Amino acid sequence: GGGGMGEVYRAMSEADGSTVALKGVAGRLTRDPEGTARFGLEVAALSQLDHPNVVRVLDHGETENGRHFLVMEFVDGCDLRRLLRAQRLEMETAFDYFKKVCSGVAHAHERGLAHRDLKPANILIGKDGTVKVADFGLAKTLADTVVGYGFTQTRDTFGTPYYVAPEVTRDAGAADARSDVYALGVLLYELLTGTVPMGQFTPLSEKTGLDRRIDSVVSRALADDPARRLGAVAEL
Repeated sequence: GGGGMGEVYRAMSEADGSTVALKGVAGRLTRDPEGTARFGLEVAALSQLDHPNVVRVLDHGETENGRHFLVMEFVDGCDLRRLLRAQRLEMETAFDYFKKVCSGVAHAHERGLAHRDLKPANILIGKDGTVKVADFGLAKTLADTVVGYGFTQTRDTFGTPYYVAPEVTRDAGAADARSDVYALGVLLYELLTGTVPMGQFTPLSEKTGLDRRIDSVVSRALADDPARRLGAVAEL
């Protein structure tokens, strides 16, 4: 598969014969300090995480011709975006997936990392039902003392429309744990309805028959002002 940052290959580890996923930075970015900086950020972020609902990083390095690569665990299945396009999830399954995603993201937050690009395409669903949050390539440290992320504040806003919190559309450098909460609020709504909440959206309870108290949960997760938003994934 491929994307804006590079390609991902299914590969085999010569050490033990296991199947792995190998992600290589696109050739045009190899000579771009900004691109390699983002890749280095992904490696640093993933290396700190150890959770059953987060894709594990196994190795990283650089090829002889200077291409950076990352070796990750292979998840046999598909991403949540493809799954949602193919079928409507049972409510119990949707809640199960959501809670596991929240668990993985909360783990990252506990270690000072915001994902900043949460969306169905970055959530992997294994054939065995495992749920893994992937692609922390846009992750940003939550610690104000860490430097080296200036490129996120001076270039285009990253992320996917609908999932990007309002404050991040104005200033990419504003992304933090609360912007992930916003994205998770959008994800919850889409998992349960098959659509994303836009503008004056129909309350979740009306579309699903769930208790109306869930509407306040969604509205607090999607508050335009991050100060009024749920402050932590655990609250959500």
